[in-house]
Order: sequence, then C-alpha cells, then structure tokens
Amino acid sequence: MFIGIGILFKDKDNSAVHMVVNLKSKTERDVSPLSVLRGFSEFLLIPAFILAFFAFSEYQRISRLNQLSYPLVNDFYLMDYSQVNPGQHPEYRYVTIKINSIEQDQIVYQYSNYAHSDKVPIQKHVQFDVALNYGYFNAQEQRVSRAEFEQWREDGIIYDGARPESLYIDGWLVLRPADAVRGHELNIKQHALHQ
Repeated sequence: MFIGIGILFKDKDNSAVHMVVNLKSKTERDVSPLSVLRGFSEFLLIPAFILAFFAFSEYQRISRLNQLSYPLVNDFYLMDYSQVNPGQHPEYRYVTIKINSIEQDQIVYQYSNYAHSDKVPIQKHVQFDVALNYGYFNAQEQRVSRAEFEQWREDGIIYDGARPESLYIDGWLVLRPADAVRGHELNIKQHALHQ
C-alpha cells in the first residue's frame, strides 16, 4: 500500500511542480535485528565516549604521577597544602609547587601564592602562562626529605603533577629559557650522581 503526501510548488516561470513524498507506516518498514541494533547503538555511543574520556584522563593522571615518582628539577606538582601547613586557609588549599633543586636527600621547592578551593588539573593552574609572573611562587623556598615527599604522593596530598616539555606544559609557558637550562644541568648532575 502506498501512502504519500503531495506537495505543490511553483517554479520560476510560475508553472506548478508536483512532488510526492512516500510515507510508509511503521508496520510496513523492514524490522530486522540489525536495524534495531543499529538504532540502539546510537544511544550507547555517547555514554561510551564519555566513559572512555574519563578513563583515559584517569590513565594519564596515574601515568604522570608514576613518571613523577622520581622528581626532577622544574617538575610541577599539585598538592593540598593545608595538610602540610595547618595555618593555610582551608578554602584556598590546592596549590602548585615547583621543584627548584634536589640536594642529596632533600627536595627544595616553592609553592604558589595562588590557590584553588577545589582540585583542578594542572592546566588550570598554569593557564595564561601565569607561572612566569613574578610573585606567582612564594619567594621563600621550602625543604622536605625525599621520603616525606614520597609519603605525600602516596597519601594523596600530592594529587597530580607534570614535567614540562622544554618550556611548556600542555601549551602553556611555565619556564623561562634560563631556568630550563639550569634545571636540565642540575638534572644531569643528579642523574650522574645516582649511577
């Protein structure tokens, strides 16, 4: 049985053009298992992509933390500073720290003067090249033992981190060229000492 709608259009020269659109009822369409599966799979694709995105993000975070289990000069870490310094305002507790040097069993770092109230990714901490602003990091350097630093990482006080690729982290400028060269030289010396 043919079900259709006739549509009447006028052409440029005002002659009528008649068009017929075929509308089959749902009962007349071919319903195969493959077509049902195809229709259902469209609903599954969006949650699958969302799940894959979050799983990949978590995989990247864990990979970064594993890579950063051996800290180097110029590494950036994100931490809950209120657990290290109880005097820190509890609302603005998540800060960036930058490793400035590693002396035998001591890690020397600076923490940022800018903090977040929630855990945010490293990209939020360094976006718009703010890590290069004078005053972004506290002028006073802090020291911590390697063992305590590792304990912070295991306890979740340090919850994320990144190692700059040359001068950048995810496209944001975080190091001046002189700092990058100095850090690279210190890392080579440290690597030579441990071999």
